[in-house]
Amino acid sequence: MKRKNLILSIILIVLMFAFASGTPKEMPESKSNVAQTTENKGDEMSFEISSSGFSNGEKIPVKFTCEGQNISPALSWKNPPSGTAEFALICDDPDAPAGVWSHWLLYNIPPETNSIAEGERNLQGTQGVTDFGRARYDGPCPPRGKPHRYFFTIYALDKKLGLPKDLDRASLLKSVEGHILAKAQVIGIFSR
Repeated sequence: MKRKNLILSIILIVLMFAFASGTPKEMPESKSNVAQTTENKGDEMSFEISSSGFSNGEKIPVKFTCEGQNISPALSWKNPPSGTAEFALICDDPDAPAGVWSHWLLYNIPPETNSIAEGERNLQGTQGVTDFGRARYDGPCPPRGKPHRYFFTIYALDKKLGLPKDLDRASLLKSVEGHILAKAQVIGIFSR
């Protein structure tokens, strides 16, 4: 009997560790409307991105999701580093069951651009193909259950790369590698 209890205890401990390591990372603690810069090479002012649609670390309104109008939220950024030649933007979900899931890819964004209006259709730049298989914004649409995090990351690039249309997330990240002057993120949360 003692041996059976010992084996059951070991199995329970193994299962607890397996489930604990598979859970999403902790939710961000910052609740401000502006996210902190995640990387910045030498500029005094921090490169920042924010959304008027939701605050950093807060819930994304339904209208920006597959359960609503599925339109992109307004985004704006400021204090890009000097020498920024263009921007690239990625929205992705690191908590998706299949791994990081891309919801929006926009690149070749001119350096004078500092915002995207809510639901904007005439975008400055080129849209890549998301994991939905479309070159457009597709909002949060997680499986029912735990909240997912949605990272809107803006990259300030040191040169105009002239990237072709329809790149996927992996190709875009590979293309900008070595050209990133700074990046900034704002994170929204959504669950169904």
